[in-house]
Amino acid sequence: MLASLNAPSITLLAPIVERAFTTPVHVFATVLVYAAVVGPSPRLFWFSFLYRAALDAMVPGFGRLIGESPDPVVMTYLVELVIAIYGSLGLLGTRLLRGKAQRPLDTTLTSGN
Repeated sequence: MLASLNAPSITLLAPIVERAFTTPVHVFATVLVYAAVVGPSPRLFWFSFLYRAALDAMVPGFGRLIGESPDPVVMTYLVELVIAIYGSLGLLGTRLLRGKAQRPLDTTLTSGN
């Protein structure tokens, strides 16, 4: 706790950046699970699982990289860059799935014919 209080003030932005980019990660993973339940593809569930597991697997390594780095501030923002890329992929994936979900329904299925 005291180490974080003694950190340079530029480091204060890192948790904000992390939260901003991990939110799309969580949204995308949730949308994938929803699409797997509603749609015909259980592969989406497994993709969601692997997508989140890959990011979660990196976290211990990130802590070690930051702890052993000669410049922890630079390393912190390099780690945040990786999280930002991952979150951007999640945002893009969510937008792609949203585009597929907004296609009009096939009227032959809903008209009772």
